[in-house]
Amino acid sequence: MKCPSCSVELADDVLRCEACGTEFGVEDPGDDADPDAELACVELVRSSSEYEVVASLLEAEGIPVALHNHVGFALRGLADGPFTWDPAYDAVRVMVPRAFEQAARELIATQVSPGADAEETETPAN
Repeated sequence: MKCPSCSVELADDVLRCEACGTEFGVEDPGDDADPDAELACVELVRSSSEYEVVASLLEAEGIPVALHNHVGFALRGLADGPFTWDPAYDAVRVMVPRAFEQAARELIATQVSPGADAEETETPAN
């Protein structure tokens, strides 16, 4: 894909243009929009099962979820109903309102993709 701002060629799964810094999948709220309505990408999912795990975790904690494709087109809005995964999707961005970004990232980090601490194993004593 090409960056819409500077036309540099980019991989399909990038979240930010390395050349100009443009973020993909973040809606421009305009001048009159509520700043809490701005969306942030908190996860990139590549299958319906990944989407279901992440979305159900966030929604169970009261965090609204929207989905965007790699160029920022909304596939599911915050107030939309169920989402049907299309096999043609390479990857989908899980978006949340900026006010929920920190909490969403922490939930995903601890519940969906645990860090290296959880995977460390003890070295047996000799």
